[in-house]
Amino acid sequence: MKQRGPDVRTLVLIIKKIFDGTFLSIPYQGGISSFSLFLMVCALLKKVDADSSLSLSENLSSFFHFYGGVFNPDTWYLKGTELISLEEGDGAQERPLLDPFIVLDPLVETNNISSSTYRFRDIQAALKQAFRIINQSCEEFQRESSLDKSYAKVVLDRLLTEIKKKYGSG
Repeated sequence: MKQRGPDVRTLVLIIKKIFDGTFLSIPYQGGISSFSLFLMVCALLKKVDADSSLSLSENLSSFFHFYGGVFNPDTWYLKGTELISLEEGDGAQERPLLDPFIVLDPLVETNNISSSTYRFRDIQAALKQAFRIINQSCEEFQRESSLDKSYAKVVLDRLLTEIKKKYGSG
């Protein structure tokens, strides 16, 4: 079984790098904190990759897709590293808080560590854009047999440039 630690760390660092230089990573400007991001990655890996069989790129793509498109902060929240759906099952719950995005502290469950993340819809739009860029790049890579492994750097550069251009600080 593959070790989970490096995947979590690497995923968080990649996402932080993509958000770096934008308000998306600045909590007091409505962005997301590193701890919230860490818990989001852990929760997603628990949900989609419990057996640790997916590659780093598949997990990154899954993160962008899930939090950028599937996750609805009105009907989902995080309780530590658990994704809680307010719509699934017989035990449907109410939102524990009124904040627009909820990530409950694993140690103090009454504390929403993402209470300052009031621009979550912008964060979702950036994640959706990142997912779209990665998918388009994968399609280009499959069509063009002349592209080599250095193409991954080109994709990352494109991702960084487009996210910074649209979501620069402020």
